[in-house]
Amino acid sequence: MYPDADIPVVQVSVDPHAGPLHHYNLGQSLEPLRRDNILVMGSGSMTHNLKEAFAAFRSGDRDAAVPPWVAQFVDWMENRIEAADVDALLAYRDRAPFAIENHPTEEHLLPLFCAIGAAGKDWKGHKLHGSCDLGVLSMDEYAFT
Repeated sequence: MYPDADIPVVQVSVDPHAGPLHHYNLGQSLEPLRRDNILVMGSGSMTHNLKEAFAAFRSGDRDAAVPPWVAQFVDWMENRIEAADVDALLAYRDRAPFAIENHPTEEHLLPLFCAIGAAGKDWKGHKLHGSCDLGVLSMDEYAFT
């Protein structure tokens, strides 16, 4: 992303036993680094149900149609991110459609909350890219300002 390697990067591991609020708070603690031009980046997956992904992989259809339970979750997350609705995002497991089906475990979505927390108090989320592999692995990309 930065071939001159002139942007400092901080690597932080997620705690798979701590939820979204923990990771959001962790991100908030990193927010002051932005003033020093330090990049905070979260890397995960908008959806991550490997049982369904393996079934799709066995079928050989990498471009499989996106099922409604994936599309509805992705759309809900996009709408909540664009609305900067932190409360809803932090409670996504209770509020988002098909949250458990898309994330039987949370570790692949938790970096999102760290990135949002690091974006500061008046953050805005902007979708840069959206794609879905095997019909069930959504790889959306957001920038937060």
